[in-house]
Amino acid sequence: MMKNNNTFKTLLAIQMVSILLGSCSIKEDRTVCPCILNLDYSLVRSDERVQDADNEHLYLMVPPQVAVPVNLGEYPQGQSMVISRKDALLSCYLGYSADRISSGRLVIPQGKDSDSFYSYHENLFIGPDTEEVSVTPRLCGEFTKVVVCFKDNDSATSEMNLQVHSTTNGLDLSTGRPTEGEFSCAMTPCDKESFAFNMPRQGGRDISIDVLCASDLQPLYTIDLAGNLDKASYDWNAESLPPLVIINIDRQNILIDVQIIDWDEAVYFNYYL
Repeated sequence: MMKNNNTFKTLLAIQMVSILLGSCSIKEDRTVCPCILNLDYSLVRSDERVQDADNEHLYLMVPPQVAVPVNLGEYPQGQSMVISRKDALLSCYLGYSADRISSGRLVIPQGKDSDSFYSYHENLFIGPDTEEVSVTPRLCGEFTKVVVCFKDNDSATSEMNLQVHSTTNGLDLSTGRPTEGEFSCAMTPCDKESFAFNMPRQGGRDISIDVLCASDLQPLYTIDLAGNLDKASYDWNAESLPPLVIINIDRQNILIDVQIIDWDEAVYFNYYL
């Protein structure tokens, strides 16, 4: 019986590395020798949050920062690859729209909100004598669904139009840091009294929501989203962003409260994600 093609490729890669490793003598600079990176995708595959991701491909920034798309279905047992024998940052991404990747960045187009997007980053400490390193990626959320609820206001969605603005519109895929750029989109009506959008991880403190009159798009007032999230102790630098924020506003358009919902609470109460 023929071996699985991917298994054959992995064995071939390991054999090639073994040959190369054998050719590196103690007297030579061993940093030029290759290293095997073993990737175990078991935690990614079992993560219920990402089962409905728009893009099933895992996107890797592999040392020395080479972009590698991976179809997880092709690697049920994980994957091994050859990398440089140097310290580096390994970054993994899942759930992005393929057309949003450009020159090592994820850029959210004008008029669109964030994908349901996940990431993992690990510093690889690879010394001159390190021949093999193993990593099991555990994905973290790079977005928060923000829901604005107008309490006891049955005509909210028909009378209002909500527009979001900020100056952070993506991520540097090699570092995982937010990147500057104009971000704007219309919030989507969920029901008669609420609107929602996916907020990407932000680098600044300037994200706001303009509430407009639906008939003529004249501004009614502005919600300082960043300021209100700070007051509610929202952590922009959290490893995994909370999945849901609910902003409650009364019929006099006065903000009542901001609720930050974590993953366990969202699942337990069956919140819409």
